[in-house]
Amino acid sequence: MPFVRLAALCLALSLTGCVATTERVTLVPDARQEIVPSKGHDWLASRQKVTQVGLMHPVGFAKTGTWVPFALEMRNRGRTPIEFRMQDADVLYMGKGGDLILPVKTIEQIEQEERRRHAMEELVVGSLASADVSLAMQMRAGVGQARRERRETMEALEREHLQNLEAFRQYALKDHTLQPGALSQALLLVELPEAHEGDKHYAVRIKLGDELHEFKVVQSTPKS
Repeated sequence: MPFVRLAALCLALSLTGCVATTERVTLVPDARQEIVPSKGHDWLASRQKVTQVGLMHPVGFAKTGTWVPFALEMRNRGRTPIEFRMQDADVLYMGKGGDLILPVKTIEQIEQEERRRHAMEELVVGSLASADVSLAMQMRAGVGQARRERRETMEALEREHLQNLEAFRQYALKDHTLQPGALSQALLLVELPEAHEGDKHYAVRIKLGDELHEFKVVQSTPKS
């Protein structure tokens, strides 16, 4: 998976949420799991008899009250295909009021958030660009250049939006068949409940065939 592109997608989604404190996301291995460094990122690897799953969080893209992104790798080491469905992935949130199962975001929800982000960006950037044109008209200088820059800026925003949609459709977690020996990679997004003081504990759970992979996660606000 192109990690630079993954990070850009995660950042794009974080911009749709409220302005909030950046939090640290820590993957906690159990006795059967291990941290595997790869291309500058730490993956939490879970290996079972037939299947293998890796989970990674891009550092710096978790904010309170917004989506938390993870990269996911799934490998079928068996001899028969495995049918993966979206209901085979969920998140168990262990809050003060008890445990709560959170669904993973679907491609439709991800696309909706990207369109919302794009609309907000167009509104803000477009307003600033229009103000530059108005100022140029008042000063009677550089009107053509200001209009050209506004047009180029809006065209660049549209290209970025279309590229994001294409990448989301390619990488967002979705129903698929995992063939023998195959490795699938996806972007997994979770929206946690409202932020509260203290650490947040949850588990990302991935079921492949008869095997369940569970990853413990702790999300906390770094001490200043």
